[in-house]
Amino acid sequence: MTCCENCFEDDYLKRFVREHGKRGNCEYCGSKRKFVLPASELHGTFEAVVNLFEPYHPAEHSVASTETLANCMNCWPIFSKKLDEEMQCQLLDDIREVYRLKHDCVRSDDAWVQRSSRRLHTSEQDVWETFVDEIKWNRRFIFRRDNFSLGDPKDWLPDYLPTVTDLVPADKLYYRTRLRSQFRRSSKKT
Repeated sequence: MTCCENCFEDDYLKRFVREHGKRGNCEYCGSKRKFVLPASELHGTFEAVVNLFEPYHPAEHSVASTETLANCMNCWPIFSKKLDEEMQCQLLDDIREVYRLKHDCVRSDDAWVQRSSRRLHTSEQDVWETFVDEIKWNRRFIFRRDNFSLGDPKDWLPDYLPTVTDLVPADKLYYRTRLRSQFRRSSKKT
């Protein structure tokens, strides 16, 4: 299906459609004689923003606020107000068609969550990895309690650390080092 410059609020997307499209009728918003192009040609421009979200796969006792992919993206002015949420999801599905298998064919109108605010833990290992990632890369010295579905880390963290904790005299000087390979953020499989 073809989309047009009027399907989008974002200036970059409008310009992209004008520069790469040809005159025709839009199959999403119904505009006539506008620059149009097949929605799948926008996959490269949407891949980074789509990757900020992931399909929701509920775990036992998980807590998450889910939305359609279009609704997740509504904090940015991407789509025109001419398109309702259902049509935005249809357009997203057609855009994502090229790399859709990456998300196991999850439709845009299914439940999605933002990756960075995910509070779904399927195991203690998952909780630990979330905690480590938060401390290493987001909030080095103060962590947010609401990121952990198993409660306050003060309640469960001591169970993980009994053999590596030690009291340190206040007047003793310590240095922290990291190997170069550990300094880079590793990508986790979800």
